[in-house]
Amino acid sequence: MEENEIDTEVRNAVLDYMEQEDWNPEFYQVNEWENASVKKITADDSYKNSDKSYMGKEIFVVTIVDALAAPLVFVDTDTLEVIGIMPGNNSSALQLTSVLAEQSLVFPL
Repeated sequence: MEENEIDTEVRNAVLDYMEQEDWNPEFYQVNEWENASVKKITADDSYKNSDKSYMGKEIFVVTIVDALAAPLVFVDTDTLEVIGIMPGNNSSALQLTSVLAEQSLVFPL
């Protein structure tokens, strides 16, 4: 499967989750999530409240990069299930932007 196809599958998993859980963060339209950024990261245990079963493993992080305070949605790379959501705030959005720019991705669950 090509990268664009994988990104689409991951975005669809997030959209399905949003529909099933009746969850849509305020201020963000569904079409923004349809075009959200998808990156593969390595989960790191340096963050509090992270799921230890994913430490050191690759996961997807999905977010609306151009939006301040957009939540980060974490997706299992094998099952494409949403495994966590980190509420957005200005500092996490800025941190994500700098992390994405570096392409050396380590992020909390």
